[in-house]
Amino acid sequence: VGVAHIAYVPGKQGKVIGLSKLNRIAHWFAQRFQLQEALTKQIHDYVNHKCENNYGVAVMIEATHGCVKCRGVKDNSRMFTAE
Repeated sequence: VGVAHIAYVPGKQGKVIGLSKLNRIAHWFAQRFQLQEALTKQIHDYVNHKCENNYGVAVMIEATHGCVKCRGVKDNSRMFTAE
């Protein structure tokens, strides 16, 4: 369970996508179980590909991991991953 922060700086001749599309991209990639680092990279690469000629893409995911919270040390740890 977590939050994804996605940002990009469009170039002068670059493509722009709507804010709701960023939400859809994050939800689409987050549907399947995977490592948070891989999810961050996939979202970054996809937005970078779709927004051609941009000046940069940043993705940060902040999430609580259920296996850490429910098993083992039972800690409320949050993990930040950025690309």
